[in-house]
Order: sequence, then structure tokens, then C-alpha cells
Amino acid sequence: MSITDINALCDFVESTMINDYRSDFPVKNENIKSIISKEIPRYDISTYIKGIFSSNLIQYCHVNGVVLYTINILNHIRKTGLYLNNLTVHRIVLICLMLSSKMHEDINYLNIDWSLISGVTIKNINLMEKFIMELLNNDLHIIMTDRKILSIIKCIY
Repeated sequence: MSITDINALCDFVESTMINDYRSDFPVKNENIKSIISKEIPRYDISTYIKGIFSSNLIQYCHVNGVVLYTINILNHIRKTGLYLNNLTVHRIVLICLMLSSKMHEDINYLNIDWSLISGVTIKNINLMEKFIMELLNNDLHIIMTDRKILSIIKCIY
């Protein structure tokens, strides 16, 4: 597993987090409640991300692509007004990793597998996936120019 890439993702997520507990988002959507945790997660975000990668839900050969794509999705989501904070970061990152994995993996794990690893109910996994997909206009083919890729790489390394 590429520890450097996973650490870079952890650093990126931590650098974009707002350290608060607000849940008043400008995004109006009935599924937004699914991404807001009812309690503060037990693990910090870096431990949580590393736990997902150690579960082998993401194949070793796809770690680089999944990390890069996750960062790109997170950047797009932030443009919608949704932000990462103590109550949302774990769930948003989980769904972004899941969607990135679905884009890169030849054989995908089911949402129930992600649910079992993450500790989030399958109902909430499905609602969160629907919510994030709606934010992305149901389009995971986010075009990244070579310049954008280099910009992300420079930012995380």
C-alpha cells in the first residue's frame, strides 16, 4: 500500500477541515442529514482513512488513482458550499473514497461492504451516496486537465 499517498490524502483532508460542529449548510437537499454524524466520531480522520485503506476495500494497484480522484471530488463538493467539519468529514470522505473506488476498480465492493467496514448503516451509505451524486450532477466523470492533476499532486506532496 502506498503509505505516502494515503498520508497525503489525510493531510489534504485535515487542511480543508473547518474545526467546528455547525450543521447549517447552504445546500438544500433532503438527504443532507445523512452526512451529519449525530455524535463526534471515535477516531480522528487520519486513523479513519487509514482504517478504510487497511480493510482492502481498495486494491493496492489503485491507491494512487483513488487518492487523486477523491481529492478532486472533495474539491468539487466544497465548491457547492458543503464543508468538512468534525461532524461531516468522516462520512463525506467515506463516500468520496467509495465513489472513487467504484470508478477505478474492475470489481467493486457492494455498499453493504463499505457499511460493515465504516460502521455506518447501509441506509445512510445509500442516502449519502445519492446526496453526493446529486451534488456532482450524477456525473463522476470529472474532467481533470494535466495542469489540474499537477496542481493536486503539488498540493499533497
